[in-house]
Amino acid sequence: MSEIKYEVYTFDEPNIPYIITINQLGENYDKRETFLSWHENLEIIHILSGTANVISDGESITSCTNETVIINTDTLHKIIAASNNLSYMSIVVENEFLSGIFHTDINSLWFNEHVPEEQLVSDIINRIINENKNKHLLYDSVIKSLIIELLVTLFRQHVTYRSVKESSNKMIRQKDTLINALIYIRENFTKDISIDELSSLSGLSRSHFCTSFKKLTSMTAINYINTLRCKYAKSLLMTKKYTISEVSYMCGFNNISYFNKTFKKHYGITPSKLYESTDTIKNKYSFIKIENKFGQ
Repeated sequence: MSEIKYEVYTFDEPNIPYIITINQLGENYDKRETFLSWHENLEIIHILSGTANVISDGESITSCTNETVIINTDTLHKIIAASNNLSYMSIVVENEFLSGIFHTDINSLWFNEHVPEEQLVSDIINRIINENKNKHLLYDSVIKSLIIELLVTLFRQHVTYRSVKESSNKMIRQKDTLINALIYIRENFTKDISIDELSSLSGLSRSHFCTSFKKLTSMTAINYINTLRCKYAKSLLMTKKYTISEVSYMCGFNNISYFNKTFKKHYGITPSKLYESTDTIKNKYSFIKIENKFGQ
């Protein structure tokens, strides 16, 4: 069984509800070292050059230059280079941003995963790349509007409503049993959440739930809850509208000492240090990062 990585994306800048990367897989890329990953966000993968073999919930999708693959929410997936010097752009979009565009719960939507070459889609992608490269005035706002245009274009032609289908893949079935628990955690992480409550939502015994959750996410349920709480706490601290004690309780931590310890474990800095340094912190967010994933 392939290694599984559960990815938690953070969107620290409120005006930038997306993460864009340009990825390159070269001649030394070792297909044996690829791993399956999954996350709660919609991801758009556009092939800039070369050929990719994208595995999505057990199905293989071959995509070539100027073609697009859409990774739906909570889908197990991985990308394998089917040619030398594969280059592709990935756009991961924040859920609330998506819901605002489509005026619906994104968990009910299902995009067709393979989008053949379409000139309009390629044109929008190229404009996103050019805006970032040239960095003219308000380029970040232009990129945001282009992503909305891209999403609407894909929505009009390639979306259906999610249907429950029985999978023969044991790993996918295990993932599907945890979806209700994951959604519940995302919507209630500031409240008290018990393992018994989560295992009941998944229809599993407590021990089976804990084992399955760790196996498919590479973290315990408590660690996942704390990750979301710390992410929320960081955003609240940087507003400087609340005291550290208030932030602690607003995020679901009933013990400020545990909050301090957990926050430092996640970010390498205590809440008080972050609070004190907020005025001097400059946002170093990169709209497009170049990642060379040789041998990954």
